[in-house]
Amino acid sequence: MLACPWAARARLTEAQHGELLAVIAMAAQTNALKTALQVPVDMAFRKVGGH
Repeated sequence: MLACPWAARARLTEAQHGELLAVIAMAAQTNALKTALQVPVDMAFRKVGGH
């Protein structure tokens, strides 16, 4: 039984849930490194026109 209600509703297996949490954790680590190192956003990913 999954501890997260949304994971159970999405019918994720324990393995899929663990994999999803690992991906989320890696994204959080990447964002923390980017913030700590103050890496500028590449021009290809910047929004044009401020929208």
